[in-house]
Amino acid sequence: MQVPLPTRVSGCVTAVLGGAALVLLAPAAAAARSFQRLRRGSLPRIDWHVESMRDSAGPAVVDVHLDLPRGREAEARRVLTDALVRVAESLRQVDDVYHLVYREAGEQDTVLVPVGPQIQDLAERVHLALSHVAWAGRTLVWLVLPRSRPLGEVVTELGWDPEAEGEPEALIRREAPRWAFALAFFSGAVATEIRLRLFLPVSAVAVVERRLGRVRASFV
Repeated sequence: MQVPLPTRVSGCVTAVLGGAALVLLAPAAAAARSFQRLRRGSLPRIDWHVESMRDSAGPAVVDVHLDLPRGREAEARRVLTDALVRVAESLRQVDDVYHLVYREAGEQDTVLVPVGPQIQDLAERVHLALSHVAWAGRTLVWLVLPRSRPLGEVVTELGWDPEAEGEPEALIRREAPRWAFALAFFSGAVATEIRLRLFLPVSAVAVVERRLGRVRASFV
């Protein structure tokens, strides 16, 4: 049986009705976003807790969550980057080299980026990562290794997935970098969330918590 093709008139009617529906729904969507913004408030929020790496006597883990209202992302990127720089300075050894590991959405291979030995290089990469819209929702893993240990000896599989179950903890437990952190951000209609997990020597936790306290105070 043949199905009659829609006429030009019916197509026009459909388009008009669809446009009218969008016009009617747009104010409702705007009102919903306004209500969400009002309910959420205008101040950034930062919370964290300290835990031990599960099933391991390895480093302490500081799990950080930032909730940022729209319009405060640039400020938060600057403040968080500065905090990570201060942590790097406090843990600095003369032969530290910083590395970035991630996977692009839909790709099978892992991207390995030797960032370099300079803290300034680390700062620039972290700030860029937090600004790169295409990386929203991706997990970026930063490893700090001695210069004598190439990144390819730590991440030996190009198919390694930092977002797989149990990662990146399993890699960090197995390869024991000097320290590391995993970073991800998620953009919503009224807020952006940043998740940060730092894997550190236990002796560095107090320094990190003091720095996070300063980040929180700077948002008031």
